[in-house]
Amino acid sequence: GSERRHQVSVEQVKMDEEGLQILLCNGCYHSALSLTGLFLSAHGQGMGQAGQMTMHTHKTVQMWSVRLQLLCHLERYAEVNQEMEAFKDLDQPDLYYQYNKHNYPGLVGTMVPFTMRVLHALLPIHLNNLQLALNRTCYLQHTTLQILRLVRKGQLPFNKQGLTPEEQKIAEEVWLNRLIRVKCALCRCLLAKGDYSLVREVLEEILTLDDKYETQVLSSLGRLCLLYGDLSSA
Repeated sequence: GSERRHQVSVEQVKMDEEGLQILLCNGCYHSALSLTGLFLSAHGQGMGQAGQMTMHTHKTVQMWSVRLQLLCHLERYAEVNQEMEAFKDLDQPDLYYQYNKHNYPGLVGTMVPFTMRVLHALLPIHLNNLQLALNRTCYLQHTTLQILRLVRKGQLPFNKQGLTPEEQKIAEEVWLNRLIRVKCALCRCLLAKGDYSLVREVLEEILTLDDKYETQVLSSLGRLCLLYGDLSSA
């Protein structure tokens, strides 16, 4: 009983990222979801605000991302789909810093968190549209790989100056981890499709990209072999 997390209501916390963090840390996911709705409404966004002329900011896009993750966690996939429709393919001009130069002078690139792109790619699995999930995930993998190749040349999209060696090292680690996340998402799609041999191929690709995932990948490969009866490999 003493280890149970406190039940905190949305009225007990500030209407900001700090308040959201308190609710999430205490496992109060319904209250956290309410907070995201109130925060977005206060910024002229959210349900019932369709057609309103409001500009996305870094904070509102981050809050949308958390809201959509919470809805997924609560398995409210139809609502996620409905709310994500406003973002289309997540690449509209107003989702980029350079669209809002007044608030973000000198900043370029997307405001959309990578987590939100992975969520968008995998969402159709829960709506009985496996092919769309596969298409989106493969497209995200292609884009991520393209950016990783650019980074390895010391560049980034929208960055004309080029990267310093230190920036390049950090960016390469970030984009390599993102590529591995997308490959894991691809495994989920392929598992849902029952294509175990392709799942095995993708898991082996992850092993070649970064050996720090070796234990998890080998464990997944073992479970996979048991799934489709290859006991000698398991």
